[in-house]
Order: sequence, then structure tokens, then C-alpha cells
Amino acid sequence: MRLLARYQQTLDRWTPHVLQRWLSTAALLAVFLLRIVLAQGWYIVCYAHAIYLLNLLLAFLQPKFDPSLQDDLMADEIEEGGDEGATSPLPSQRDDEFRPFVRRLPEWQFW
Repeated sequence: MRLLARYQQTLDRWTPHVLQRWLSTAALLAVFLLRIVLAQGWYIVCYAHAIYLLNLLLAFLQPKFDPSLQDDLMADEIEEGGDEGATSPLPSQRDDEFRPFVRRLPEWQFW
């Protein structure tokens, strides 16, 4: 329990330092790539790790709720005799609610 509290305290301390986190991640990635080149090995392991990192990056950049997918689902409901007054999930009128961009993978889980 004490270790978990210490971990959370460290995360809370690093939260406002976004630029430093990105720079340190880029530096660690550069050191990792330099190690691969100098060692001239571990290519399969590095390839698998790169695929994993790419998967995380794509999940980080994608929205949690895809508006085009929701449009397709609403169109299917209308065709099946669902609600005829269905509207788009994006705000198109003044009284529609604005929905902010929510990432599929939060930043801390990406780290």
C-alpha cells in the first residue's frame, strides 16, 4: 500500500511537466535505437517492440467515440424502423451539446 501511494505521488508530481515527459521519452527512444545499431542484434525483439509502440500511438491518437461509426449505427437504426428523428452526434445546431475530443488511450496509459 505504501509503494502504491509513493507511485501515485510520483505520477502527480510529473503531471504538469508535459514537455519534459515528451523530451525524455524521445531521448530514451534515441538511446534504444542507438543500442540496436551498435549491438547489431535483437532485430526481431525490437521489431515486435516497435509494433507494440505503434499500436499504442495509434490508440492514443484515435478518438474514443468515432462519429462516423455512430452515424452508421444511427442510419442502421433508422432503416430498421428505429427513431425517425435521430440526429448526428456532432453539434449541428445552437442547442446541441459540444462533446470534446476524448482519446481512446489516455496519456498516462500511453506512457
